[in-house]
Amino acid sequence: MKFISDLLMAALAVSAALVALSSPAAAQTAPDASTLPTEQPAGPDPAAIAAHERILRKVIADLMAKTPDYDSMVPQLADIVRANLDPIAEKLNQGGRLKTLTFAGSQQGALKFVAQSERGSTVWFIALTPEGKIAGLVFRDAVTPTPAN
Repeated sequence: MKFISDLLMAALAVSAALVALSSPAAAQTAPDASTLPTEQPAGPDPAAIAAHERILRKVIADLMAKTPDYDSMVPQLADIVRANLDPIAEKLNQGGRLKTLTFAGSQQGALKFVAQSERGSTVWFIALTPEGKIAGLVFRDAVTPTPAN
């Protein structure tokens, strides 16, 4: 089962990378480092976090029920989810009912959430297009640090 989870994560990550590479912004050349601002950009605003959380809650429920809304995804992601729906649903249903979904930061344009279910935790990354379609979706088991001896 670990192999399926790893394969699924790789497929979804590839989808997100393909979408990112196919965007017009990716075709532009990188700016000169001396022209970049020195301040760190502010994180996502609360409204964006709430919108991503609402969408992600629906995505998780839909995937568990094997009824994803493919129209809410970019075509590349929809194709990958469609091809891997059974192992995705099986993996998510092993964890049981979703109890909490907590925003945990952002990384490379995607928002990170930790989903706590009845029998475990998963870490999710979700990225949306400006039009609100899901462009990237990745999840993996949460890793609990092992205490040092």
